Amino acid sequence: MTTTRTAPSQAVNQPVPLTAHDLLATGVGREFLLIGGKDGVGKTSALVSIAMVVNGKVDDLEEGCVRYIDPSAKVYVLDTEHKYASVFRQFGRNTPENVVYYYCQNMESFLAAFDRVMRDVRPGDWVHVESAARLWEHSQDLAYREVSGLSKAEYLARRRAERAADKNKATSPIPQPDDFWKIAKNAHDGMFLSALVARDDINVAMTTIIVKPPRDAPNRKENVDRKEIRLEYGLDAGLGGTPTLPYQPETLVLLDRDHGVVRAKVLRDNNSALDDGRVDFVVEDKKDFGPAWMRNCRVPEDEE
Repeated sequence: MTTTRTAPSQAVNQPVPLTAHDLLATGVGREFLLIGGKDGVGKTSALVSIAMVVNGKVDDLEEGCVRYIDPSAKVYVLDTEHKYASVFRQFGRNTPENVVYYYCQNMESFLAAFDRVMRDVRPGDWVHVESAARLWEHSQDLAYREVSGLSKAEYLARRRAERAADKNKATSPIPQPDDFWKIAKNAHDGMFLSALVARDDINVAMTTIIVKPPRDAPNRKENVDRKEIRLEYGLDAGLGGTPTLPYQPETLVLLDRDHGVVRAKVLRDNNSALDDGRVDFVVEDKKDFGPAWMRNCRVPEDEE
């Protein structure tokens, strides 16, 4: 019997060794930002300002940040909140021209748009998601409809009516929990987040809201992952979205407003060129997050 051997260069999934020179030549890795904050603090403006920088619609950008300008790169926006369009128009002459926008009202439309984006996106492009918290809600609403045939609001309304009619009747706020969470997590993690994380040749920026832990509800326990994230970064609130989401980004930024001044606090930055990547900086106005982030986080200290 003749045995056919596959040449190393033709073998499937063969690892490619890189030298130290190769690693240094790759430069900064792909950007994957998660931007958290309360409503009205400027998360959507931060996304538009990143697109503005990529498109070259910014004046006096530091020389070390010029490498981030690529007018040929597209920014694909998957919007679940319908805020992006109004904020986008506020940028005036700085409005980026490289945006491809999808408004997604439910999980089905989001996944359809995401599949389209994954077919169209090219290395160096950006994918923006607004917002991770709403997307996790869409995933759960999909699970409610798949399991019970009702939306989340309809199912919980029916549950309240049943409890009012029979106070001794115990009903779960989650129908068929095993099936429910399997559907929700597969839609969010399997069909979206895992596929996005695996594409290390494209850049990502996502927003999410700040949520308080359920301290006032003794019958509810805080998710272990959310609690660990809060303790690790010294936060008194959590980040909305799937509990494991904060583990995925290379860069985690928290926006907060103090006496009218918006500050960005970088909690983690694996791509930082600085000795200490956990910095904070002022965001002067709605157009400033992208340039300020690059000035403070992407220019080595000896280039400033």
